[in-house]
Amino acid sequence: MKYIFKAVNFIILAVVLQSLYFLALIYTLSTLSPYIHYAMTALGIFCVFFIISGRDAAVYRLSWAVPILLFPAVMGVVYLFYNRRITGRRVQSDMLQARKNSLECLDEDAISRDFGSDISNERLARYIEKTTGTPPVCYSGAEYFPQGEDFFARFLQELSKAEKYIFIEFFIIERGKMWDEILSVLVKKRNEGVLVRLVFDGFGSLYTLPRKYYKNMRRMGIECVVFNPLRSLLSFRSNTRNHRKTAVIDGHTAFCGGLNLSDEYINAKRTKAGYWKDSAVMVKGGAAWSFTLSFLAMWEFLTRGRENYAQFKPNPRNFLKENRYTGTSSVPGADSSVAEASVMGEASVMGAASVMGAASVWHDLPLDNESVSERVLLHFINRADDYVYIITPYLTPSEALMTALCAAARAGTDVRVMLPFIPDKFIVSAITKSNYLPLLEAGVRILEYPPGFIHSKNIVADDSRAAVSTVNLDYRALYMHHECGVCFFGKGKKIIADIKRDFIETQRNSREITLEAYRRTGLFERGIRRVCRIFAPLV
Repeated sequence: MKYIFKAVNFIILAVVLQSLYFLALIYTLSTLSPYIHYAMTALGIFCVFFIISGRDAAVYRLSWAVPILLFPAVMGVVYLFYNRRITGRRVQSDMLQARKNSLECLDEDAISRDFGSDISNERLARYIEKTTGTPPVCYSGAEYFPQGEDFFARFLQELSKAEKYIFIEFFIIERGKMWDEILSVLVKKRNEGVLVRLVFDGFGSLYTLPRKYYKNMRRMGIECVVFNPLRSLLSFRSNTRNHRKTAVIDGHTAFCGGLNLSDEYINAKRTKAGYWKDSAVMVKGGAAWSFTLSFLAMWEFLTRGRENYAQFKPNPRNFLKENRYTGTSSVPGADSSVAEASVMGEASVMGAASVMGAASVWHDLPLDNESVSERVLLHFINRADDYVYIITPYLTPSEALMTALCAAARAGTDVRVMLPFIPDKFIVSAITKSNYLPLLEAGVRILEYPPGFIHSKNIVADDSRAAVSTVNLDYRALYMHHECGVCFFGKGKKIIADIKRDFIETQRNSREITLEAYRRTGLFERGIRRVCRIFAPLV
């Protein structure tokens, strides 16, 4: 009942009622006047032709075309409000310009094209560079966190070391143990003269933060911007969210992963989903600078200003391509040839791709007609020879991803997909399970995690490439959200081995779904799943 009396719920209810009234008015007018009816029908037919000739995924186009044909008077108007190529041109132009501005400050000395004989990795890195402008770069350190608690402890340590600036960008922020401790460090660093900038999503944090929370942050000296505050449901912009989860410290250290800044991600509070398993990665060196540029591009887009990217660049000597550090790592889980002391201002190895490795950071924009995240996943699956392991909270993939998973399994590749046993959303879980049958029939191994809910978004293949990202395997993440991730390349790299080890260890606590067991599912339950599957492109 406590949610009923929240002011924000009355606002949402008012917007919904206003939207329904608007649509009902259109429908009523179309029935009273034949001319209006013919005009709205013509509009619907035009929208269908526009959709069919578009470049969106086939299933996504079908999810719009069918309701428009059934209810042209209403759904044609709805489509005009939500279509990203009509209402998103200005947003697209501004976002692409901000990204272009940021790429002018790429550091050429940090770029790495040392892939040895692995043509597959080179092609993936080339694709990411071609579509996002971000080249493959050296990283001088990488540490994988298989649990939110591990990430949280390390995150606080790195925040406390900040000397110049801290940039934080998350989908959800919720007041509680996790955020309160982070905020106390941020305020402390701000009082020491460190620049602190914060971005959170207006919808993701709708229920978790008070209204105008950004004003509280600004009073503390923290520069804060809300991404796309919820103003109207009749706008495509309300459907586009910033799902990225990154943090940057002084341009030399960056974090990325599935975690949001909320207590369930570190199991500091009980949830119906049980134990919450999530993961993240920390990178140092050129990869961290790529994340820095991405944040600054987003900040420039949101504030409508013009950033001086060069002023945020770490010491150039940290990007040299020769390894000046010969010690061993004191960081648990970190690559063995770099120590915890490997930060800006100390003897760091921000380059040395032959020693540490190469990585590609990607940032997916929903308005550029290029689903970079989907293409990255497809490359992992299609190019895998021995195995490809995926861990994801949801499995409502595009037709292309479903086809790729099935084809890889039929070709003899060991394809495994790890999913939560306890869902956090009924409809999404039903859609996820409706996809089990074709995958199981093709030979894909599906595993569920009984201890609770999995929120990690990792993929690893053939011991030679791995990615940690914010990307769920669903339509919203692939086509409608701002997302990001980082790919690691190279045989024998510890970061890749750690990501694989986490999957194997998690599998030991999981149960496998067999084809025989799935076929024993009741007809009613399977029918519910099929009905829910109709809405897959919209959830």
